Amino acid sequence: MSSYQSLLVGFDPGKTTGYCVVKRKDFSLSWFPYPVMFGVVTNFQEISDLLEVIGREDIYSIVMEQFRLYPNKAKTLTYSDFPAAEVIGVIKFLCGSGEYKIPYIFQPAGMAKQIDIPSEIKKYLKTPHARDAYAHIVCMYHRLFDSSQEAFRG
Repeated sequence: MSSYQSLLVGFDPGKTTGYCVVKRKDFSLSWFPYPVMFGVVTNFQEISDLLEVIGREDIYSIVMEQFRLYPNKAKTLTYSDFPAAEVIGVIKFLCGSGEYKIPYIFQPAGMAKQIDIPSEIKKYLKTPHARDAYAHIVCMYHRLFDSSQEAFRG
C-alpha cells in the first residue's frame, strides 16, 4: 500500500471493531490528516485479512483502546464473552506472528475522548467506532512524536 513502515493503524475493539489507517508523514501536513482507510470489522478473520490488505510490512505501529473491567460496569457485563478482550487477544497474536512483527500500544478510552476531531473528518469517518480508532491514532501521534498539545481539548 505504501512505503516501508509508514502507516499508523488504530483499533477500537469490541463486538463491532472500528479501524482506521493514517500515513505517518501526513501529520506533517495537518494536525488531523485524512485517513487512507477506515471502517469496521465484525469477526477475527476480517481483522487478519485487514492486516494483510494494509500490508504488515508497511505498519509502523498499531494503537488500540485498552480494555478494563471497572467494578461499576461489572454487573452489566455478567455472562459476557468480553468481545473487546477477545479482539485485543487476536490483534496481539497477529502482531506477533508472521515475518513482520508489528509493535502495538494501548491507550485508555478516555485519551481518545480528549481529541477534538474536526467535523468534516467526523462526517467522513461515518461510524463512531472508526472515529474512536482515528482519535486513538491522533492521540498517540501527538503524545509520542509532537510536544505541543493543540489536538487536545483544553
